[in-house]
Amino acid sequence: MAGGLGVGRRLAPGRDELGGQSPHRWSRLRLRHAGWHGSELGATPSRDVWAGACRRRGVRAGLGAVEEGRVASHNPETDHRIDAMDGVTLIINDHRIIEGLFDDYEAAGDAQARLGYAAKISEELSLHATAEEHALYPAVRRTLPDGENHEAHSLDEHQEARRFLEQLEATPVDDDAFDRDMRDLIDRMRHHHAEEERDLLHPLRDALDHEGCQRLGRQIRRAKREAPVRPTVDSGAGAATRDELAERARALGIEGRSEMDAEELSEAIERGKDG
Repeated sequence: MAGGLGVGRRLAPGRDELGGQSPHRWSRLRLRHAGWHGSELGATPSRDVWAGACRRRGVRAGLGAVEEGRVASHNPETDHRIDAMDGVTLIINDHRIIEGLFDDYEAAGDAQARLGYAAKISEELSLHATAEEHALYPAVRRTLPDGENHEAHSLDEHQEARRFLEQLEATPVDDDAFDRDMRDLIDRMRHHHAEEERDLLHPLRDALDHEGCQRLGRQIRRAKREAPVRPTVDSGAGAATRDELAERARALGIEGRSEMDAEELSEAIERGKDG
């Protein structure tokens, strides 16, 4: 099979893999192989396959919130209890969903199926990274001791993952290097998730008050909703990184920029331009 993963094309229009959300909107990678059709299991997992990946990780796709194996029965889009709004739980839920797809990739019996799961993994990693970089990591930097170093380390690991995905784009799926690199990426991301939960997420939950947890949840949801359709490798989320925004804010003389997250910096920059 000639094609690997490529940039730019969305999945089939109207497909909804997450019961209301459309994660393919955020994907930086597309399938690029002869005869692909969005409805084929080999191209991208169907709703049933996707739901199965989530169930194996104790997650109801698009509905449940998971932490340490506990599945919440409410809908986080409509239920306003604290755990539904908890940004830490939302990130841990993402981890379990992505790890379910890792399991499915490793169990896939042929190259076509592996390509489908690899494409889905790339979509979910892109959307998840956007949420972390624009909402979670600024909170970590502001809240936790040595938060700046934690943020820098996590961003380095995200960039490493993006380099793997970029390399996979150019690799034919029937090349041994495709499977080898994908499994290497999976191992690295499992380590990243475990480390992040231990060193960032649980300490952050302990440090934040009720309103802080709610605010983080809202910021994570907003980051996912507003994520660009075609993220780029260099910028990470496809928009300016927080560091880039902070530099623009410095040039405009905006005070308090060191305490702002990416969204707040962007708003302050717009106000500065208007002024």
